[in-house]
Amino acid sequence: MTALDPATPIPVIVLEGDAQARGLAHGRARRQAIEQAIDIYAGVIGLSESTLTERAAHFAAVTRAWSHELADEMDATADGAGVPRHWIHALNARSELVSSLAAEAGECTAVFFAETGLLGQTWDWLEALEPLIAILDVRHPDGHRVMALSEPGIVGKIGLSSAGLGVCLNFLRSPHPLDGVPVHALLRGILDLRHPQDLEAWLDRAGNGRSAHVLVGSASGEGIGLEFTGTTCHRLQPEAGVLTHTNHFLREDFAAGPGMPNSKARLTRACQLTGRGDWSSLRGILSDRQDPEHPVTVSWRHMAGWEFGLMGTVCALAMDLRDGVLEVRRGPDPRAPWQRFSLTDQRLKLAVADSFGTA
Repeated sequence: MTALDPATPIPVIVLEGDAQARGLAHGRARRQAIEQAIDIYAGVIGLSESTLTERAAHFAAVTRAWSHELADEMDATADGAGVPRHWIHALNARSELVSSLAAEAGECTAVFFAETGLLGQTWDWLEALEPLIAILDVRHPDGHRVMALSEPGIVGKIGLSSAGLGVCLNFLRSPHPLDGVPVHALLRGILDLRHPQDLEAWLDRAGNGRSAHVLVGSASGEGIGLEFTGTTCHRLQPEAGVLTHTNHFLREDFAAGPGMPNSKARLTRACQLTGRGDWSSLRGILSDRQDPEHPVTVSWRHMAGWEFGLMGTVCALAMDLRDGVLEVRRGPDPRAPWQRFSLTDQRLKLAVADSFGTA
């Protein structure tokens, strides 16, 4: 499998109706891509089929206890694709299953500008996944809508919603067990919220058990960084109206592995480039290559001791939460075109009450 031309259109998968209808549509539309993703992650995760089945059953149970609807959607995705259900739950928990490996890769740079409601990040991972990315356009029966980048079979990732919320993700390396609601399910659950002020209650229900930084931004200008350690969650607030994060803990002194210098360098560089907090500033951060050793946008490269193909920037994403616009640039070339996706042609209107707390 080789990377596509960066101008190749990113497919949009429309998911409508109840959880079963959405999942079946996802599975049927992405059957071949899901099979390819399973082949990729079978090697990366490296568990026997029996152990994987057992671990996936655990994550299916904790997801169902938190959101029966999302668990049903995952089951229906498997049915639509004609693959075992445990594999869809494993794909959705792939961050928890391969977290220690992800920390070696350099990974992602995320930023939120509170004053302008702009949010974005680079997503660094496997070259083999670049041809498989898609946009999920989730249309709930009550009119709520979610638009998010997704890997095949995964219910959500980086994206935004018609409630004015947006989410980004940085993987973090923690020594604690990771056995809670998978972070990709959590990302979709946040985007499914109809009211931003429900965020804290939703997080309380999810509990801990994951290692990641989830950056949540709101069109109303509220922003919060959630550093999950596996046993707790630290809240980070914007400083001077900006919140940036890479792939090391800012509130814990955990060993970040060989990727620590890279993560610190990217964080410093992102902070230097925040500028006016406008669209140009956001794109500039997500395209930066000034530091040849630790660039924000990373060309495909071999990683020492890694046998699953090249790594680099799979894509970059920039979101305007106020206008409901998501732009995606495929691949690691900062000169590649941005593809635009829009929730609505109308400007999102949020009440002041629809901000979220920071308990």
